[in-house]
Amino acid sequence: MKPEHLWKTIKEQLFANHDPDWLATNIAPLKPWIHDYCFILYAPNIFVSEEVAVVRPDIRNALPDGLTEVQIAIGDPPATKAIKSGPSAGASEDTRKASGTDISPRPPQRSVQRSRPTQNIEEGTLSHVWPRDVRAMPADLLRSSLFTINRYGMGAERPRRHKTLLFSMSNFELRATGEETNIFDADVQAQLLHYQRNQPFGTKVWFSLRELCLDLDLHANGENFTRVRESIERLRSTEIELNYKNEDRRIQYRGQLIASFLRIESGQADQWSVEFSKDLIVLLGPGVQARYHLETDRKLSSNLARYLLRFYSTHTNHVYPIKVETMRQFTGTTTSPKHFKSNLKNALNELVAIEEIDSWEIKDDKIYIVRSKPLRLT
Repeated sequence: MKPEHLWKTIKEQLFANHDPDWLATNIAPLKPWIHDYCFILYAPNIFVSEEVAVVRPDIRNALPDGLTEVQIAIGDPPATKAIKSGPSAGASEDTRKASGTDISPRPPQRSVQRSRPTQNIEEGTLSHVWPRDVRAMPADLLRSSLFTINRYGMGAERPRRHKTLLFSMSNFELRATGEETNIFDADVQAQLLHYQRNQPFGTKVWFSLRELCLDLDLHANGENFTRVRESIERLRSTEIELNYKNEDRRIQYRGQLIASFLRIESGQADQWSVEFSKDLIVLLGPGVQARYHLETDRKLSSNLARYLLRFYSTHTNHVYPIKVETMRQFTGTTTSPKHFKSNLKNALNELVAIEEIDSWEIKDDKIYIVRSKPLRLT
């Protein structure tokens, strides 16, 4: 189906009873485009894109089979741009940044920096956007005990932190305030960042709890709605302070994992939005964001194996040996050293079984990893 015909059908289905002035201002200017799995709506400016973001979950629910995601970009579709600027012209820089490099007809050539980059914080857009089958997080948050492997039942009381110094790599210091966050909270954070990645940071990202649960591979039921809601509230109340050492230029980041959230209940509809601080893009630039394959992560059964996958995703192909006790502290586990070592062996075997690592060995109480292909996705 042509994107124009699909968009006409969706508009007739969703917006028949909307205010005509709102439709004329925010819906009529949109230009549809389809790329692979994704339905893309190009808005003329950021103000229209923010209005459309509110109804993005409804548009996604109206998509036919084969299309699974709705993205909102600013500018013109690639074909329109080519007509305006000639066959050699690709999407504009603003369009590429809004829509992500994975949907640009000809991705921009950027050099991948391995040092901490200077991002355009005022613009609030990521310079390094990951594709749909990948999740990404600030690497340094995964190289710490911020997201522990401890499991908590619903309503269980968690330890509270107050400017608590967390275990981390030696080149930075990380403190946290709020309830302890774990792997599940990291899942929620990563999925929300996935929604945000194609929109400027500092603008609202809209979704429903049902949509979020399904994207987290959870059944859309009351129990999981509660789990996800509590996680969002926990991420909002968690404040981190990140200080980097031994660098030519000192960097300090301080803020909530989620800057704010909004919940709107109307009849049976439950709409949510979150905002991430623009400052967060400093921790998500090329060379400092860590990526892992979503389906690979979901093949793992233990929280420890999933922690290891993400931890090692922050490394290049060569992985230095690490002490078992050091890894235990990284995970923030409450289990004893003896039980952790047993669990660690099982978790490493999980990574071998899915061919994420080739082999492993614990020698002189150190973990040695053998990996034939890069651990880090770029």
